[in-house]
Amino acid sequence: MIYTGAYNGKPAIKLASVSSWTNWTKDTTLRYQISPSVLDSNKEIGFYRKSLSGKHQIYYIGYDDENYCI
Repeated sequence: MIYTGAYNGKPAIKLASVSSWTNWTKDTTLRYQISPSVLDSNKEIGFYRKSLSGKHQIYYIGYDDENYCI
C-alpha cells in the first residue's frame, strides 16, 4: 500500500506491505526529496501505476509549505 506519512516533519509518500488483513508492516519512504521546482516539499495522496511498457510509476500531489501547487 502507498500512503501519506511523516518524514522530517513533512508529509511524504510511504510504502507498507501486508501479510494478512490485520498485519501491516511499514516498509520505507518512497518520495521525500524536493524536486528541482522546489514546489513539492509536502507530498500527499500518492498512487501507483504500472504502464503498458512495464514501468512502475508513482504520482502524488505536491505543494510548498503554504499553498497547493498544480
